[in-house]
Amino acid sequence: MFVNEHLLTVASDKKTLSMYGREVCKKLRDFGFAGKEEFVQKELENLMHEISKPLHRPHVSGKIYTGYVVGGEPPLAEALAIVISKLQECKFVQNLDVLLVDGEGKC
Repeated sequence: MFVNEHLLTVASDKKTLSMYGREVCKKLRDFGFAGKEEFVQKELENLMHEISKPLHRPHVSGKIYTGYVVGGEPPLAEALAIVISKLQECKFVQNLDVLLVDGEGKC
């Protein structure tokens, strides 16, 4: 699975965020996302369950010109940001404009 191969590290039968995931979380803290890394890691492990839930259209404060809106409450927002940025880095998706919002719809 993509998440296990690229976003999690297994050491002593324990999964943790990869170095890449930790770097993304660190960068997101500068924008007010404060999910703890261990909770982000758990969201990544359960990502298929999380993204299979009914979709809600969040109210977004700010202008959206094109692209997709993703996010939500921490730590899910951070987990989604890690996945999407890694997919883009690996060139699995291209030309995908993504706007990350917090649980209140702030960009």
